[in-house]
Amino acid sequence: MTGYDVLAEVYEWLISDAKLPPAEFAASFDDVLDLLPSNAHVLDCSCGTGQLAVGLAGRGMQVVATDASEAMVRRTAELSEEFGASVRAVRANWEELPDHFQDNTFDMVFCVGNSLHHAAGATGRGAALESMSRLLRPGGRLVLTSRTWELVRARGSRLEISDRLVRRNGRDAVVVYRWEIAPHWEEEHHIEIAIAQVDATGLVLVRSELLSCWPYRYEELEVELHRVGLQTELSTFDLEAENYMVVASKVAAENATAFALQEVLAKRGAMATDHRTTRTPAPSPSPVPPADHRQRTGTRLPPQTPTPPATARAAWPPRPAHQRTAAAVTPALTLAAAAVTQPPTPLPKPTSPPLRLSDYAHRAMASPSIAPHEGEERRGAAGCGSQPQHVLW
Repeated sequence: MTGYDVLAEVYEWLISDAKLPPAEFAASFDDVLDLLPSNAHVLDCSCGTGQLAVGLAGRGMQVVATDASEAMVRRTAELSEEFGASVRAVRANWEELPDHFQDNTFDMVFCVGNSLHHAAGATGRGAALESMSRLLRPGGRLVLTSRTWELVRARGSRLEISDRLVRRNGRDAVVVYRWEIAPHWEEEHHIEIAIAQVDATGLVLVRSELLSCWPYRYEELEVELHRVGLQTELSTFDLEAENYMVVASKVAAENATAFALQEVLAKRGAMATDHRTTRTPAPSPSPVPPADHRQRTGTRLPPQTPTPPATARAAWPPRPAHQRTAAAVTPALTLAAAAVTQPPTPLPKPTSPPLRLSDYAHRAMASPSIAPHEGEERRGAAGCGSQPQHVLW
């Protein structure tokens, strides 16, 4: 798990207006929360600045919030105090969770905010999911949200600049994303996020951080959940949607063993039948049905999961996290008059000297295409109107 100690100080600019109030953030999960008693034990294991954890505590639940970033945990504790909510905030990465909590402790575990891709490859992802599963009681549920990485990778390396200012705490900012998409799925990718703030005097302050991530296909996630004893109950996966949610329940140990045995016997039977008829290897299991056959219509996913593709192997050990902070205070009126007037395009070839993400952020703040706020007119006619406001939540 990498970083976020820099972005923690400006993280509210990455949360949508609708989910900024803790009560509203919790309400976005009403469908799954209705399955819990009011005093349920709940873990938010990627808590960020604490909006979800505080919202859940406000409903009378017993909430623990964890994050790998010390700064995020501090901000969660501060938000909890501000709202008078009872939240236990602990700094721990996913693999450390069993060191802090006993097995079978929680009725529900949340891993939301597109967090799981920060686990280092298939090995790290499997270890993270194993920890979450261990902490769930039998029948407890994991609630996970994710980017649709099939879409992200298809778009390639690129620069994305929001076309609207976001106002938080009386200050405006524009959000910039720089994506480094590796050639192969299992390789380390990077996302650099910059928040360019402007104060009342017109000065611009840019905070940015480079984050490592390891993408995964939806089918791989399904297999990895099954390996740690979690069976999918609900999925909103759709190849045409930017994000999706998966709700998976923890299967009792005896049921998990019986289910695994059934799979082994079924595979052996298929191989024996195939050997008698064609003497060729048994065919691979059928792939997961297309999205429009599944949760777009509300049907559940089939209990059988596909064999992971050959490329779903563990990545090499991650490189050390790189964090880059640019704190540049510059009169906004002296910035370039024209910045981004077209939708995001692939990154240009390096120049001499190369532009940093903070340079792009400064240019964006001076762009006539940036609208003051949602619902207001842009400063000029040209802009990135097709690009949505960029938020993590």
